[in-house]
Amino acid sequence: MNDFHTTIIIPVFNRREITLRCLERLSWTRGMPDWRVMVVDDASTDGTAEAVHSRHPHVIVVAGSGGLFWTGGIAMGMREAVRLGTQAIIWLNDDTLPNEPSIRRLASVIREHPDWMVASTYLHQGRIINMHSFRRRPASISGADFDEADMLAGNQVAFSTRLIHAIGYPDETRWPQIAGDSSYSLMAHRHGFHVKVDARSHLDLVSYEAYPPVEAAFWRAGGSLAARIRSTFFAKKSRYQLKAQWHLDVLHHRYPLAPLIFITRLAVWLLRILFRSRS
Repeated sequence: MNDFHTTIIIPVFNRREITLRCLERLSWTRGMPDWRVMVVDDASTDGTAEAVHSRHPHVIVVAGSGGLFWTGGIAMGMREAVRLGTQAIIWLNDDTLPNEPSIRRLASVIREHPDWMVASTYLHQGRIINMHSFRRRPASISGADFDEADMLAGNQVAFSTRLIHAIGYPDETRWPQIAGDSSYSLMAHRHGFHVKVDARSHLDLVSYEAYPPVEAAFWRAGGSLAARIRSTFFAKKSRYQLKAQWHLDVLHHRYPLAPLIFITRLAVWLLRILFRSRS
């Protein structure tokens, strides 16, 4: 019997049909003892958990309290996967179209290289979406099967539970939503794990929309000035949440450079917002 177990973890909230479509693409795992699919449902109110139980009874559903966000959902799933004795974990977002060959390849790579953290190449409408970089540049195109990256976006990422034993779980307090994936992959690299993008494993994104610039996000938020500030700089899901950005800067750049980078970036953001308000 195969003693190498892989758990696919999918954090979800109130996207029942999207979640079910993703799970249909994973139906090949049904009845396979070396594969588990785990949905972490963060107290959805649209019947997601019930629909998953009904249509995909082989899928493990872990119930959240309603305040997990992406990082908390992933961390909860990872803890449960470790408790169940898994050897490899694959993060997967539900607004994607996963395919069996790519997922199997990721698991095989991790089985052979347990000191790697590997993401698929992400595609939208046949075009490669370059998400694996703090500098918003693609990983180097070397022509090899694997390219080095400076961070990984968490749409579909595989790693061994050896990584958890080395660095713990993703930090949902510092990075509840934004940077939960990039911070964890950076920590993996810092602890000697190889962070890779697999050119032969692909994941189709159902939709893709680049983050709006800070000035657009601020003025689209609506409401009073205080409401716009809260929405742009303090909301947990905001790309520009200051707490998450501060902790990421400290992790990425360290002292004494991190405070300088953070303050400079914030000043630039404020100037862009003010300039946009006058245009």
